[in-house]
Amino acid sequence: MPERTDPINLQDFLNARLEALVADANAAGWGTEDVLAGLTKVMQNQWRAYDHDPDPADDADLEATRAARIDVPAKILEDLDTEEGVSRGG
Repeated sequence: MPERTDPINLQDFLNARLEALVADANAAGWGTEDVLAGLTKVMQNQWRAYDHDPDPADDADLEATRAARIDVPAKILEDLDTEEGVSRGG
């Protein structure tokens, strides 16, 4: 891991971005509880992907791995919409 020379700690760094992400999702029409539930599912999927392959850069098909990870948030939101019977378009 690279050594960080700035005074901000990791949790502060992530929290600022998470707050912005929640605000963006709220502005797009999702409630905070829905956003936090979706983020929890996304993080679970990220942990599963990491457990399966901690260093996907070593994979021969890196682009396929990246594409699969990019689709995870869309799939989670689709699952939430299906569970709630809500359509947000997209």
